[in-house]
Amino acid sequence: MVVACSLDTSGEALRQAVAAAPDLVKPNRAEATWFAGRPVNNATAAIEVAHEMIHAGARGVAVSLGADGIIWERAGNSASAHFTAAGNRGTLLGRLWRRRSGRASQSHTRAG
Repeated sequence: MVVACSLDTSGEALRQAVAAAPDLVKPNRAEATWFAGRPVNNATAAIEVAHEMIHAGARGVAVSLGADGIIWERAGNSASAHFTAAGNRGTLLGRLWRRRSGRASQSHTRAG
């Protein structure tokens, strides 16, 4: 039986829980800034923090950047995606639903 684990917390609990290798960590901009110890002002900075979280143990990281979208990174995968919701509204779940239903734009994807 496979049980997926997602993590949505902040502060020291975030740092400690990332080491437990959750399948998905979902920090917002402020939580990612705290984790990194430096500002997360753009998609590039969010990708860097996501990689740091993966290096620390997370299997996947989705950094929510508010109106600027979401950065999604996965361990063992050299691809990165930056999603923005149409109209820049909604929660992470809403944004992903709109993306899946074709109501959002994928602003950039890169492969390494």
